[in-house]
Amino acid sequence: MRLTTDRDDPELSQTIYNGMRLAYLIKPAQEMTGKPPRPIRKIYTHRLCGTATRITDLMALTIAYDPKFYDQLGMYCIECKSHFPLRDADDQPTFDWAEDGKPVGS
Repeated sequence: MRLTTDRDDPELSQTIYNGMRLAYLIKPAQEMTGKPPRPIRKIYTHRLCGTATRITDLMALTIAYDPKFYDQLGMYCIECKSHFPLRDADDQPTFDWAEDGKPVGS
């Protein structure tokens, strides 16, 4: 898995055996200057299965600057081996931050 700032990177839609993508999108460094407006949190729990997943420092920083950044791309669950939107079909949060219990995307 690698990180990219290129929204057109073809590896953003390609997955490997465990459902992870070959590449994950992050915000460009020039869009993440100064103190982040939200806490940098690195571990989230999937409400469906209760499993915690850890993200990279740059993905966590991206979310601190833009909490809905991964809404369309989806967040990965290591147990379910799949990506899910930030909110389910009933508009309920799909993931919560392990550090403080707040919904991812809020």
